[in-house]
Amino acid sequence: MQKFKEDVEKGKDDFRIESKDIFSKSATTDIYIYAQNVDNYIIRIYLFYFKDTAELKMFQFQGNKFSYSTSNRSLTNLGPEEIVEKFNEFTSSFLEYRKQTFSLIDDQDYDENDFTQFQIEGLKMHNKYRTLHHSPDLKLNKELCEIAQKYADYLAEKRLFSHSHARFKGAAMGENLYMCSGFKPDGGAGVTSWYDEIKDYSFQNHCSTGGVVGHFTQVVWKGSQYVGMGIGQNGNSYYVVANYYPAGNWQGKDAENVLPK
Repeated sequence: MQKFKEDVEKGKDDFRIESKDIFSKSATTDIYIYAQNVDNYIIRIYLFYFKDTAELKMFQFQGNKFSYSTSNRSLTNLGPEEIVEKFNEFTSSFLEYRKQTFSLIDDQDYDENDFTQFQIEGLKMHNKYRTLHHSPDLKLNKELCEIAQKYADYLAEKRLFSHSHARFKGAAMGENLYMCSGFKPDGGAGVTSWYDEIKDYSFQNHCSTGGVVGHFTQVVWKGSQYVGMGIGQNGNSYYVVANYYPAGNWQGKDAENVLPK
């Protein structure tokens, strides 16, 4: 099975096993163990075949150490061809899921014509602050902008101010919110408000000195690469949403992602 595992690790999208690959093994066969970890988000797949009961067990883990989900299936009394058929069916669906989860961003050249002035202003303000902290520039992403705009409109309609806890194609994403009344903010206003939390952040201890700092740390988080922004309006109140991928603010990772000036 070594070649099989190497093919998976290289990103090969079409592979199959044959019955001889399974039934030449011992009574309990570890058919397939595959794990992929991208930006603290993990998918781990286990498949086991038990000869004595002709059982194929499939187990999947995804998430991180703070939030995760598991699922499993157990198929029994299967003949050799059925085992192979089910195995190939499962791995095929997993590969498709893997592509969706770990190839989330179509990394195209940034084109200002694809985004609103508000979104461009927000991007530039993000990158102004990120440069101060030795973080690479963010890029705007259409899908993240669509998610942010949809949620900003929802907040405005309902007059709410709470996080969505939404995911980006199944993966965690960061989210910052900003609200103001009496004036329409430009794209940089919310970013500056978030960044101002720096006054309560200790770079020596990598934690807050008393105030909220999570918006600041997400703005400059080195591991984040893309941002999407949206703004909603209800009367003279405005609601701003920024979504980030990969998500920032992972516990224990501040030292390498939130750098001093």
